[in-house]
Amino acid sequence: MATFLATIKSDFDTALKSKDVEQLESVLNRFDESCKTEIESEADILKKEVLIKQCITLHKQIEADLLKARHEIREQIHSAKTNGKKINKYLNV
Repeated sequence: MATFLATIKSDFDTALKSKDVEQLESVLNRFDESCKTEIESEADILKKEVLIKQCITLHKQIEADLLKARHEIREQIHSAKTNGKKINKYLNV
């Protein structure tokens, strides 16, 4: 994996663990710009192909991690709503 991709992956993991939405957005924007710039500036076709594959692979990993985080957040929201309904039920009795 290219150095810039490893750095972006590390920054993404840190932002995801901290659940910092602004930092996640910043990392994703940097990922898009960096991949575009690096791919366009690469002259060697074979290296460009490898770089494209690495960017696509990292994109898929990031997407999977974001979907997993979304699922976990939805579960937490559902749990909070369920607990709130139970509390209201007991308070109204």
